[in-house]
Amino acid sequence: MIRWQSSRFAKILSRFAGTLRELRAEVRRRLRVVHRAPGSRLIVPFGSLLTLEPVCCACGAPCSSSRPPARAPRVAFGPLPALEIPTCPACTSNAVAHSRFELVTALGAVVFSSTALIALFVARPWAAWPWAVLCAAAASALALLLRLARRRVPLGTTAWHAAVARWIGRSSEGAVLESPSDSLRAQLVAQGCSARFDVVVERDAFALGLCSAGCSLALAPLLWFHAHPHLRILNLGETPVEVAIDGRVAAELPPVWTEAPNVGARVRVPIGWRSFVTRNKGGEVLDRSRAWLPSDAPALYAPRPASHCLWIEQRAYGATPAPIPSVVRLSTGSPLHVLPLRVDAWFQANPAPATDARLFSGGVRRALRFGPCAVAPSP
Repeated sequence: MIRWQSSRFAKILSRFAGTLRELRAEVRRRLRVVHRAPGSRLIVPFGSLLTLEPVCCACGAPCSSSRPPARAPRVAFGPLPALEIPTCPACTSNAVAHSRFELVTALGAVVFSSTALIALFVARPWAAWPWAVLCAAAASALALLLRLARRRVPLGTTAWHAAVARWIGRSSEGAVLESPSDSLRAQLVAQGCSARFDVVVERDAFALGLCSAGCSLALAPLLWFHAHPHLRILNLGETPVEVAIDGRVAAELPPVWTEAPNVGARVRVPIGWRSFVTRNKGGEVLDRSRAWLPSDAPALYAPRPASHCLWIEQRAYGATPAPIPSVVRLSTGSPLHVLPLRVDAWFQANPAPATDARLFSGGVRRALRFGPCAVAPSP
């Protein structure tokens, strides 16, 4: 019984592996648009002087132009034999179009996903971060699927799109040249180069496209968090309030009487122009304002009476000189405050410096404080 189940499980795994192989082949055929052609790999000695007939090595038409072979990434730098491949303008433009298409489709995932994220942040600024990942995934998939719309232009008698010759490596005997052209192989062999027949694969940038798609998916949540910074909300009034941002209830807060690092609420709000409405439990509107919320500075929304103030205390430690001014008061015009300085501590006092603090380099610590204006320190 156990032996029969093991045999059945092995058959299921075999069928699954065969399905995966077929799926991989279909992806390579449809998405990667990889063409295989009979060709050869030639060893071109370093320092050899080679001359080729003025006939296009791709289609066989007479031509007066030539271009060096393409280079694989492994031989992108370093010396190679001086070799110019005759190619007609039509075949040259075909190869250039192939290279551009591969580069555009490879980097298109980043461009498409960035555009989709910007459109999402503008159209639906309150969308949750999984929507950003979903948009980036859909845009990246669309960029990769654009490879299906590739216009196939035959090069010579085959469906070859890439350069007719390509340096792929180096050996002790010389540089390795890969080409599907029979005429190029015949001319180089006649001038002393060694060759062996092999299947030549048209190179593509599908791996780069997958990398760009992966980077887009990884950057999508980071961009969402950057476009939705934290906003501290504090109730310095006398009654409990409800704060709504763009018609959405962001927090219900009791009044705060004493300072503590965890008082108030901390919510993520999309950047841009936002409408704030503060109501008491009876529904009476206590504040209605509209302000710009940036992403590069901490922000605080604190509806309060005119008798309460907010300020930033700066204290130097160690050998750092004392900052001027030591107290920065926030304006009382609007309840939304974009802090002019980075804050190290919220709603707590800075500790007193040690007596031997001059022995250390130290630094400046900034704390955001609140309290009655009568007891607030002057700048």
